[in-house]
Amino acid sequence: MVEFKSTKHLSASDKIQTWSRAVQKMAHDIKTPLSTVALNLKMLQTRLGKIRLSETDHYELSDDIKMMRSELENIQLMTKNFLKFSNLDKPHFQAFDTKNIIEDAIKKYQPYLSDDLDIQISIDDDVKPVWADPRQIEMIFHILLENALAAMQGKGLININISMAQYLEKSFLESLEIEVADTGPGIDENDKIKIFEPY
Repeated sequence: MVEFKSTKHLSASDKIQTWSRAVQKMAHDIKTPLSTVALNLKMLQTRLGKIRLSETDHYELSDDIKMMRSELENIQLMTKNFLKFSNLDKPHFQAFDTKNIIEDAIKKYQPYLSDDLDIQISIDDDVKPVWADPRQIEMIFHILLENALAAMQGKGLININISMAQYLEKSFLESLEIEVADTGPGIDENDKIKIFEPY
């Protein structure tokens, strides 16, 4: 059970912290039954191989279990992302090299890569250190990489390009531009306008 306290007299920062704690508790409460279901599905799939069934029934049941496990993994990924966003505190700004952050993030996903699945990174020579919160930038990369890997289902390419950019609407202020693209199926046109909205 989650306890929601009144936020009427709280500051904006306190409200964020209150909702953050509530979201963290909900996400953790969801993770436990999800893990139980995932384990039982895995056991069920193992037992299915020992049961004498017709080829058609065996194929259909295996396909159903595979679909359920896939959807369950999607829910687990969403829960993980909820936890990451709920842990966002006030940014702690500092100058740091984005290249190091990205390379460290990619290393954590090396076990998922293969001849059919790869990550390519391109960094311009004139890229400068950025003034931001390195932990939050790293968190964004993890979410982008996890979503890309899930979308490509074991086959495809993730391209990461980092360069300096200047735009008229920003008075030609020099900015760091990071582009992450993958060869997955893409986002439905109806969902594109909602990609920056909360779940």
